[in-house]
Amino acid sequence: MSSEAGGLLLDRRRRVVRVGILNPIVEIDPRQAYETISGLVLGQVFETPYVLMAGETRPKPHLFDGMLQAEGERVYSAGVREGIFFSDGTPLTAEA
Repeated sequence: MSSEAGGLLLDRRRRVVRVGILNPIVEIDPRQAYETISGLVLGQVFETPYVLMAGETRPKPHLFDGMLQAEGERVYSAGVREGIFFSDGTPLTAEA
């Protein structure tokens, strides 16, 4: 069963959402995607470790449970928030 809602095509049998965009996706590497359309698409695929809220000047932890902590000259670490899962239900851990 498929239905259309607000420009989205929903396929309820396969749990798929298709969204049409008019502009090309220039880059899907998050380190290289600086233009708007690629950023919008990547925002639907990847979670970011931090978010910058409108009007704020400091990022807030989103995927991580806190800010990066220095553990030496070139090593930084942060924990992952509890309750974060991959799309298949596997918990996100350092080992995953």
